[in-house]
Amino acid sequence: MSYPATLPVLPIELIEHALDYLRGDPKTLATCRLVCRAWTARARYNLFYIIKLCMSNTPRFIRAVERDPSAAYAVHELTLEGMWNNPKRMSTCPWTANLRTLRLHFMDLHSPWLPKVTQPATNSLTELSLKTCALLDTQELVRFLQLLPQLKHFAASHVIIRARDDVPEKEPIEAFPAVQSLCLWGDCRTGVPLRLLCAFTSATGGLESLSVLTIKLRTRELVMFNDLLMLVAANLRELALTVQPDDSQTSPGSASPLSLSACRRLSSLKLDVWLLYPGPPTHRGHLNWVVDFFASIRSDDVRRIQLDVRANRATPCDLAELDWGGVDRVLSLARFASLRRVVVRVKQVGVDLKTRVEPYVREQMAVVEAKGILRCVQTDSV
Repeated sequence: MSYPATLPVLPIELIEHALDYLRGDPKTLATCRLVCRAWTARARYNLFYIIKLCMSNTPRFIRAVERDPSAAYAVHELTLEGMWNNPKRMSTCPWTANLRTLRLHFMDLHSPWLPKVTQPATNSLTELSLKTCALLDTQELVRFLQLLPQLKHFAASHVIIRARDDVPEKEPIEAFPAVQSLCLWGDCRTGVPLRLLCAFTSATGGLESLSVLTIKLRTRELVMFNDLLMLVAANLRELALTVQPDDSQTSPGSASPLSLSACRRLSSLKLDVWLLYPGPPTHRGHLNWVVDFFASIRSDDVRRIQLDVRANRATPCDLAELDWGGVDRVLSLARFASLRRVVVRVKQVGVDLKTRVEPYVREQMAVVEAKGILRCVQTDSV
């Protein structure tokens, strides 16, 4: 029995579900919108769901919003890249009223676009990320975030701060949003990730609800980070820490500059370190703190630990720079009974190490290996 061509072969619910997977593919969605009337509404909704605006495509987007203002309310994820011009012809309708995610690339917080975008989204915006953006100082960013009370996730990568010194606000206008996830990344030689974390914790109500923290630091910054970590440790469940070595050293047997004893709810930990100091080969001891760092864990709910080791320029003899056996002894203690997975990723593996890394790690971490929870991965890339 043949059905009329006007009837859908599949239920419309399945078709709409399939169209949802095309978000971020404007060419395909534009074609789907023309297939039939039943597809038009959902395809148009997904077409405007994820929008990326730059100087070249902004006029076309403005014309589309002016033709169909209702479609603009479908914008949930917006990326602004290099928007320095003045949005003179922007539609007066609050087209970002349903905005959930905002990404700013190569922008300044003084951009005239930001008030147009963020003011209608004050009560809807939950995720914000900055990439290669310029700030006058850290307090400029704090004041900007204080205007977004529903913000839950914030990420900053390669942010440029013009001022050298940070002066905290004496009388903050608004409380800092209850951020749950925080990612601070970039060139840690500038100290920007730590400066931002310091500014956030100093703000009124800053980071009291933080549960996920990703940050990149230098070895010399671990002591100051330890003090800041105490302020956010109460609800912290996931910590991803990248430590880039510098000329500071810790002697064997000395206390670790960083302790996780206050992170009683920690369930996932990722540590990313360099096997070799990127300087003179005579400089040793930059990883002496790692074993004590793991030993400082006091949470009874740690289920996953990942250790990433960058082995750029390393030889087989350099594998001993990290006390793998010491890490194995710590993770074999009774308080790590809830541990379900230990992942060791050795990255940037050279030709000399390709056949030696995995056997060496499994031999040095024999107790964890015997428990069946060790996974060793080696890769050529970062």
